[in-house]
Amino acid sequence: MSAGNLLPYRNARGLLTRRYRQLMPAPGWPGSAGSHREAPAPAAVGTCVSPRELAKIGAFEHWGLEIVSENDPIRVFVTHAFEESDDYLRVFEFLESVDRFFYLNTSKPENVPTTGGIDAIKEELIRQLKEAETVIVLPSLYEQKGNLARFLMDAADANNKPMVAIRPFGQMSDMPEEVTGRCAESVEWNNREMVDALKRQARNEDTQRWETIDFPGWDSDGEIEGK
Repeated sequence: MSAGNLLPYRNARGLLTRRYRQLMPAPGWPGSAGSHREAPAPAAVGTCVSPRELAKIGAFEHWGLEIVSENDPIRVFVTHAFEESDDYLRVFEFLESVDRFFYLNTSKPENVPTTGGIDAIKEELIRQLKEAETVIVLPSLYEQKGNLARFLMDAADANNKPMVAIRPFGQMSDMPEEVTGRCAESVEWNNREMVDALKRQARNEDTQRWETIDFPGWDSDGEIEGK
């Protein structure tokens, strides 16, 4: 299959669309030396995908490899003030860097109500949040628009949506105590920590990782004879 073929994928809004896809080698993945995975290319082959594009896509399929969560992605809402802030876009950069993690972004900063005033804004935010299984709380929004951040955390509590807070990027400021106290978990800007927290809070999935240490002259059955 050539890189120029048109293949469908499901974007963050849950719509089935078509775009050019780029085949990229996936070293170390199961399969033959010819195994590949696909990454979305917004323009010509070889171009990079912007953080804005990642936020709109929300999730993409891996060609040739079965993903057990593909039909049941984790639905995630990221706190926002109807704008794609640096931290908002950064969340999707980190999530997209984890292989075989499939999620659906229910937050839609572009859906700004044009009528109805503050009540319409609150209703739209609640509608987006209620579609999610878990909520990512950005301390940067709390620092910039504290009342809005509190409203979103109140809405998450009212709808029984567990919250995961991501500590301030670059540790340029302290984590707000209110955010820490109200969220089920607080994690660093680390792709694996973020994904594991989402799995725990959304699906109660055990994400404990075990490290394997090899001892020379020993295998799983004990000491190797002749060593």
